Amino acid sequence: MSAAAAGQPKPTVSGAVLRRFLASSAGIITGFALLKFALQLAAIANYGYHRDELYYLDCADHLAAGYPDHAPLIAFITYAFRAVLGDSLPAIRIFPALAGVAKVVLTGMLAVRLGAKRFGVALACLCVVIAPIYLGIDNFLSMNALEPVLWMTCVYLLLRMIQGGSVKLWLWFGLVGGIGIENKHSTLLFGLVLVLGLLATPQRALMKTKWFWLGGMLAFLLFLPNLLWQIKNHWATLELLHNVATSGRTAVSDLDFLIQQIVLLNPLTVIVWMGGLAWLLVRPAGRPYRALGIAYILLLFTMMLLHGKNYYVVPVYPVLFAAGAVAREEYIAEAPERRRWMRPGALIAISLGGLLSLPVALPVLPPEAVIRYSEVMHISPPNLNTSRVGRLQQQYADMFGWPEMTAAVAGVYDSLTPAERARAAVYASDYGEAGAIDFFGPRHGLPKAISGNQSYWMWGPRDYTGDVLIIVGEAREQLAPLCTSLEVAADFHHPYARPYENGPILVCRGLKRPLSEIWPQLRRWD
Repeated sequence: MSAAAAGQPKPTVSGAVLRRFLASSAGIITGFALLKFALQLAAIANYGYHRDELYYLDCADHLAAGYPDHAPLIAFITYAFRAVLGDSLPAIRIFPALAGVAKVVLTGMLAVRLGAKRFGVALACLCVVIAPIYLGIDNFLSMNALEPVLWMTCVYLLLRMIQGGSVKLWLWFGLVGGIGIENKHSTLLFGLVLVLGLLATPQRALMKTKWFWLGGMLAFLLFLPNLLWQIKNHWATLELLHNVATSGRTAVSDLDFLIQQIVLLNPLTVIVWMGGLAWLLVRPAGRPYRALGIAYILLLFTMMLLHGKNYYVVPVYPVLFAAGAVAREEYIAEAPERRRWMRPGALIAISLGGLLSLPVALPVLPPEAVIRYSEVMHISPPNLNTSRVGRLQQQYADMFGWPEMTAAVAGVYDSLTPAERARAAVYASDYGEAGAIDFFGPRHGLPKAISGNQSYWMWGPRDYTGDVLIIVGEAREQLAPLCTSLEVAADFHHPYARPYENGPILVCRGLKRPLSEIWPQLRRWD
């Protein structure tokens, strides 16, 4: 008896189309992209503003072609989202969440382009969705969320050209690459290692066209405003990078750096991305794309040589996940029938690994629960540098204490006489404290902060004379010798904040020299 005769509804054309879509590579990519978006939205406002977010909000009030510690695009992005959506946590964090979605989509597209079928597409996308570092950087506003998207867009365009696409795509490559440089200067290094990778393989033929040079010129023109800013400001970013490299704050052994790559991406995914690297370098099917494997190795060892931070390499891993997914599909296809369990087994194992690391990657639990979970499970992310950490991991600690610190400063400010308040300035030791004062301070009637750290030094001492300074943070050690009188006015402590953010709040009266005169020696770019 037919379905219609049995009284059952006849399948509709739209239902059949939907089922085919959900079973297709495009449907799988869409499903993982939605999962990624749901995860990011679930944690979008669980904790407070990150120190970097407070800083970028201030940078958006000082739009420029450059900043000493970062490329300018993030300030313009912050300005745009703030103008349209406001400056609440969901408003400014929707951008990194969307960037995370784009990262998943691009990973799936790369996998398809490299020859992955449905299992390979699902495996590649899953690895990106559960990677702790991607969950973390897509949870707060910064240029780090956009960087993998721009890099992988360049890789996708290159794959199309390798596979016979028009070499005019170099123009799009140059456009995306130029935007990438304006987002983060490390894109310059990524572009260089890609070119070196191409030169080392037969795909160097793609560079023997005017379109390659025109694309390079387009990227250069997009970078030119920042380059001119760097020249005008005596190569401020290079000075800052030198300061960081010589400070020892990011220095780890080469072995630790490699181990941290595995931890940041989730240890259970190492077989996928390492397999992807091997596929690109030695497998016959990956031979046309060998330049990508060479580029990764060059990038990795350059970052190790320069003592770069452990997350500087992570934008490149989506293409290794995509290649690794193809490699796993090939291996399973060649395996005996009894190995067919490896497909669901791999997806289940990686998913469980992602669940285990989720609380230390995304703020889905209260702080005390995260601390207990990390202690019991012995799971914690690698520190981004060697600075002191407290009970709570560094990335989360940077989201706590800012409103409370600002309120404590406001209490000191209110305790001054009216005449002193009229002349008082708040001097913060670092950009996080200064950003917090500027963002939360207006509700307390506080004046704008000043600082010698990062861009705040370039913005100068405003119109403050230095007659009365409220000093927050470790700047007290720098300014104390310059004060005629110095008193402890309050003490700030937050259990989850970074340790160096806790301590006394001082009032300095009567600088021994005018603030404008001592300002040059207060510069601290690190």
